[in-house]
Amino acid sequence: MSRPSRPVMAIAWVAVGNYLVAFLAIARGIVFAAILGPPGYGVWGVASALQSISQYLDLGVSQVSAREIPRRNEGRAQDIVCFAGTSIWWVAAMSALSGSVLAAFWRIASLPALPYRWVLLPTLLVGMNAFSVAGAVARGVLAFRRSAVVSVVAGALGLVFGSLASRMFGVEGLLASQGIVYLLAAAPLLGAVGLRR
Repeated sequence: MSRPSRPVMAIAWVAVGNYLVAFLAIARGIVFAAILGPPGYGVWGVASALQSISQYLDLGVSQVSAREIPRRNEGRAQDIVCFAGTSIWWVAAMSALSGSVLAAFWRIASLPALPYRWVLLPTLLVGMNAFSVAGAVARGVLAFRRSAVVSVVAGALGLVFGSLASRMFGVEGLLASQGIVYLLAAAPLLGAVGLRR
């Protein structure tokens, strides 16, 4: 019996990773809802919706990264590293800016807020959006296995640390823990670019 081809293995890693991440997302939703209760989970839902919207506020850099990195993968490794680094910093800066604007609106609109909750929204946005772009970069340099494994590990750590932080600090702990976990998980994904040198 012959060994599966490289494209088949890449597809398998991506598929398994996507299914495990989806399963972890369902588990996170159930666990976080049970811990936070309706009011806290509602705030988490609003923050998650704002995170989804904020992915489009980077002026298209994340989408360009997903397209340009594979194309540049044919060229010099320095181009990929430079482009990936610039993309991550731009997305992080735009996420922080949009998170700050959204948090200020949240505060001005007198939405339910406890102290410091509005400050933690940019942390969540920066972490999640940087992780998203880092995943696109890793897949762009054909690091499919690393991307799948890191995504699953980040989802599991997000579940564990999110559960602990939300039990200790409520929704504020959940916002901070998710932003930090995903921001830290972006580093191994960007390490895939360095391996291609």
